[in-house]
Formats: sequence, structure tokens, C-alpha cells
Amino acid sequence: MYPLSSLTMRHLFLSLAILITLAGCSSGTEAPVASVEKPPVEKPAARAAAPALSGFEAARAAQALWAAALDGNAEAVREVLDSGADVGAADPDGRTALMLAAFNGYTGTVRLLLARGASVADRDSLGRTPLMFASTGPFGDTVELLLESGADPNAVEESEGFTSLMFAAGEGQMEVVRTLLSHGANPRLVDDDGDVAADHASTKGHEEVARALEQADVGN
Repeated sequence: MYPLSSLTMRHLFLSLAILITLAGCSSGTEAPVASVEKPPVEKPAARAAAPALSGFEAARAAQALWAAALDGNAEAVREVLDSGADVGAADPDGRTALMLAAFNGYTGTVRLLLARGASVADRDSLGRTPLMFASTGPFGDTVELLLESGADPNAVEESEGFTSLMFAAGEGQMEVVRTLLSHGANPRLVDDDGDVAADHASTKGHEEVARALEQADVGN
């Protein structure tokens, strides 16, 4: 089977944003941050460590973090993390703030999350990594940053056996395909149906991408 198109995936993420709003966060970019109670800043030293949050506060902080990351609001992400949010908190489907920011190609937000300890090795409930999320779109800079930060270009998701290269190929993302190949992505890997990345490109009519992958395969 061919992986979900980026349009379908974006609809799923839109549903996530709506759920965040219904869960108690106000609409808009900055509102989720305002809903998170911040500790009073009395001394510079108080900013050295994030405050401990109760279960309810941690849940609200996580919701605000996901909303800010999905929206690419780096300043809001920073504020929520400073308030004590867990940078690795995952939603019910296992998606972290890093995955959400990577999916929409917000490189600055991705860089901030990485600097604050987000892991490129985290996986959602389907076994997808942040790199896979980024590879569905025209986000060469985001993909490059994740790879430079240690993301595995040959990691395989668990539902269909897809790689980041397959996701990029199926979406016709030539720049991302080239970036992945330059970092060691293997075009010969097969998914659960026995298809390689070039097959994913051909199936969706991305012949130029398919040829590039076939040539890379021959070159290896």
C-alpha cells in the first residue's frame, strides 16, 4: 500500500489541533500559552530549573506545547517549556511536539525543541519518526537539521514498513529525496509489499523522482 498523502496527513493534524482546542485551550496562536500558569519570577536563579507541575498542569502544558509546535510559534514553545512542560510529551497517538513542528517544516521551532532535549528517535503509535513527518513535505532544511542531529534515514515505520525516503518519494519531494540520499538513505529497502522508494514515486506519477532513485540504486 502507498503511504498516506501529505494532504490526508494534514487533515489528521488539523483534527489534532481541533481536539487541543476542545480540551480547554483557547483558539489562536498565543492563547494556549496564556492558559498555562507560569511561576512568578522573583530571582534570575529561579529560571535555572523548570517548576514541577501537577498532573493537571502537566496535561495542560503538554496541550499548549503541541499547539504551539504545530503552529510553528517558537516563542510560545519556549515559554511553555520554561513553565515546566515536558519536551517529550506525546499525544494519545504518540506524536510529540518535535513531530508536529517537523511535519509543517518549522525549522526554527524544530531547532529549539532539539536544543531543549527533544529526541529524533521518538516514534508515534505507528512507529513514525520526526524525520518521516518532515519528509512528507518540501522541507529540505528541516530534514537536513534532523539528519545532522542524528536522525536515522533508514528507520522503518511499523504499520507498512515505510522509510523516510519512501514518504518523500511518494510526495514527489525531490530536494528531500536528494538530501536523504546524501545522508545514507538506502533506496533499495523494501516495504511490506516489496516496493522500493522508486515504486512509490512512480505510483504517484513522480517520474523524475523515480528516475533519480533508480539511478541512485544503480550507483550503489
